[in-house]
Amino acid sequence: MTECGVCNKPRPDDVVFKNMAWNAPEPEPTLASAAWEGNYVTVEKLLIAGADVNEPNAQGKTPYQLAEMRGDKLTMGLLERYGADRGV
Repeated sequence: MTECGVCNKPRPDDVVFKNMAWNAPEPEPTLASAAWEGNYVTVEKLLIAGADVNEPNAQGKTPYQLAEMRGDKLTMGLLERYGADRGV
């Protein structure tokens, strides 16, 4: 038997908390996800850090296309300044 990490009471060894990543760090945002969420500051930080402005997400949409779908002209302009291909 092991002790519960919360209440320190004994618990059977077969009680396993699988797939419960309570302390797991948040995944790093991608440029596409930041553009879709309208997170201008994160988009800018990722671009400054060298993110590929035209890298598509899993569905094949570029950050520019995602910002365009949202009607986010501010993010679209930022992506254009970093060389986003509007026709991709």
